[in-house]
Amino acid sequence: MRKTLITLLLLVAFAFQGFGQKKYKENWDSIKENYEIPEWFKDAKLGIFIHWGVYAVPAYGSEWYGRNMYMDETANNSYHGRKGKIGASKEYLHHVEKYGHPSKFGYKDFIPMFKAEKFNAGEWLSLFQKAGAKYIVPVAEHHDAFAMYNSSHTIWNSVDMGPKRDIIQELKNATAAKGMKFGVSSHLAFNQDFFNKTPALNNVASKYQGLYGPVMASSDEAPTPEILDMWYKRTSEIVDNYQPDILWFDFGWDRPEYKTEHLKLTSHYYNKGEEWGKEVVLQGKNHKYETLPNGAYVHDM
Repeated sequence: MRKTLITLLLLVAFAFQGFGQKKYKENWDSIKENYEIPEWFKDAKLGIFIHWGVYAVPAYGSEWYGRNMYMDETANNSYHGRKGKIGASKEYLHHVEKYGHPSKFGYKDFIPMFKAEKFNAGEWLSLFQKAGAKYIVPVAEHHDAFAMYNSSHTIWNSVDMGPKRDIIQELKNATAAKGMKFGVSSHLAFNQDFFNKTPALNNVASKYQGLYGPVMASSDEAPTPEILDMWYKRTSEIVDNYQPDILWFDFGWDRPEYKTEHLKLTSHYYNKGEEWGKEVVLQGKNHKYETLPNGAYVHDM
C-alpha cells in the first residue's frame, strides 16, 4: 500500500512539473520546430487594416502628417537612410497657414480635438463583414506613439486623452460579436526617428518625449536600452490585455538592436496563444536585417 502511495505521489509530482511548462522556449529552434501558420489565416482571403488616430484630425496628407508638419525649411531627410535637405513639406506649409507655426500649435494640440464622437465599432464591423473580411488589424499605436488603447506605460493614450475611450477594446468586442478574427499592429519602433525635433519647433521638452520620442543625436543612433525596454513593455501589454489573433509590426522593429526583443516577444506571444487556446499569427514588415528566421513568423512584404 505504501509503495503504491509513493508511486502515485511521484506521478502527481511529475504531472505538476509538466503543468505550466511553456511550449515555446526562448530560442529560435524551439519556435521554428513548434510553430505552424494557422489554417484559418491561410484561408482568410481578405482582412481590413485600419489606420486611424490623431492624424485624422488635420486629415491632410496621410497618417504621416505628424512627421511632415515638422519638416520646415531646415529639415533633413532621415527616412530609411536617405540624407540631405528636403525643404519645407506641403504639410508644414499647410499647417502654418491653417494652424500657425508648429512651435505654437504642435501635434500634441490635435489630441484634445480627437474626440471620436461619431465612432461606432459595431457599424464598422458590420461593414467589414459585408465586404467579406475575415479579420481586422487596427493600429494600436502608430509612429506618433499615441496609444489607441488603455496603456499603463504612457499617458499619451486614448483613454486618458482625446476620445477618453479604449478604441482597441471596442473594436475587439465588435469583432468578436461578428465571429471574426482580431489583430493589432504596432509601429512604435520608428517613433525615435519619426518627428523632426528641434528647440525652434518646441517639441524637445522632456514632458513631451513620451509622444515625440527621445531627442537623438542623429537618425542613425541606435535605440537605447530604455527605448527597447519601453517597446517591450508596451507591446507585451497589448498582447496580454487584448489577446490578438494577429500581431503585426511595421518597419523599425526589424533593426538589429531589436534582435533580443524579437526572441523574447515572439516566444511570449506564442506561449500566450497556447494559454488562450488560440492559433496566433505574428507578422512583420521588412526583412532587411534578417533578425527573425524564416519559419518563425509570417513575413509581410
